[in-house]
Amino acid sequence: MCCCFHDDKIDSSELTGKDKCAYEILEKTNGNLFKKTIGLFGVPGSKYDLNFTYDSCSTDGEMCTSAKDLANNNITIKINNTSGLSILEIATNFLHEGIHAEIYRYVHENGGNVDPNDRINLYNSYIAAKVESGSLANTDEAQHQHMADRYVYPIARAIREIDNKRFSVEHYLPFGWIGLSAYGKDGYYNENIDYVFFDLNDMWAKIKQIANTSNAENGCNE
Repeated sequence: MCCCFHDDKIDSSELTGKDKCAYEILEKTNGNLFKKTIGLFGVPGSKYDLNFTYDSCSTDGEMCTSAKDLANNNITIKINNTSGLSILEIATNFLHEGIHAEIYRYVHENGGNVDPNDRINLYNSYIAAKVESGSLANTDEAQHQHMADRYVYPIARAIREIDNKRFSVEHYLPFGWIGLSAYGKDGYYNENIDYVFFDLNDMWAKIKQIANTSNAENGCNE
């Protein structure tokens, strides 16, 4: 499925060092894993621009997504601090923030005309939170729960591709949860709208174990 951001609509020219290398790996793997992963949510033909830049994040996280210029169809992924992160962890951050960007784009482009049959949790969360006039906290809450529902496995599959499929996809699930557990997300709503808990025990240890033995680091040393 095509992604909502065309090739000439993604500006990654400011990226440097391991950040640049991690993003290029995502671009080169399996027909552009970055676009394919965030594109699982999208439709072709977008008018929106996605930009990468180095800037601080109010959450003090490694990366964050800004929709302050969304009225002009611009969405920005800010890189705050990726020092000490592995290539797999940086790639995970790009995927996580790319999904935020795609959610912003989708809701902005469709307004209230969202099909609840296709995106029931996102639709209900956004309407309940009244995102258009609501707080950033409500926006984050809706987005992170939707990501838990729909994107943990796509992120895990993407990181598995980068890691040359050394393990089963279940081994890479912690990468999908890396940006969600901090927001109190410990499970997801399945297709029957039943809440399924995910075991977050030793999540960081599992991430580091895979990342520290990955060949993805080769050629990305600054």
